[in-house]
Amino acid sequence: MINYRPERIGGMKLAVKVPSKIILDKSKSKKRVIHYVAMSLCENQLGKILFTQNHLMELCGYQYKNAKATSVSFSKLTEALKQEGYIAYEKLHGNSKLVTAGKLKSMENPNHYAIIYPGDFVSIVNFRSVLDHKASNKITQTDLMLVLSYIRLRMFRSSNGSIYCADYINNIAESIGETVWMVDNCVSILNSLGIIYSESLSKYQLDGQWHTAKT
Repeated sequence: MINYRPERIGGMKLAVKVPSKIILDKSKSKKRVIHYVAMSLCENQLGKILFTQNHLMELCGYQYKNAKATSVSFSKLTEALKQEGYIAYEKLHGNSKLVTAGKLKSMENPNHYAIIYPGDFVSIVNFRSVLDHKASNKITQTDLMLVLSYIRLRMFRSSNGSIYCADYINNIAESIGETVWMVDNCVSILNSLGIIYSESLSKYQLDGQWHTAKT
């Protein structure tokens, strides 16, 4: 189980703002959001990010000793953040060497992001230890973080002051490059964890036809 402690995950960061470009970039690994959040949580009070690739994987709940594919994926994501100007560092020196980087930068509209809290991160990474869900053996922490970030990205305030996301499961799946089954089960798990509250519509109209699905 991963515990959130200041000396283990960054300093006193209260929330992570994940840019919409990261969330919606289907050309990258679906680990793109959990990787970005973990990287941001490694930022210390001096605005520096201290990390190793192994440490990032461990924070995200992956056993790096037996996860070669995840290691390669994380390395590619870290390099992509550098190439796209989100982060600056000299060079990655293997998975176990400490890297010092500058603060993650926002490269787009500062109002177009999803907020992820440290408590969200810890709950998602540890979800299997606290939740017995029929799909938990097929859904990963990576899937949950990706779906949550999209939901948070699409939050808006109604005229009565309520803040919510209203979207179709199939639209969410298309937007982030995942399956309807995965998104549907992620919404169910996030709801069971108490991170979101969701309701199902008995039916909805799309292109002039009525359908039954969860939104």
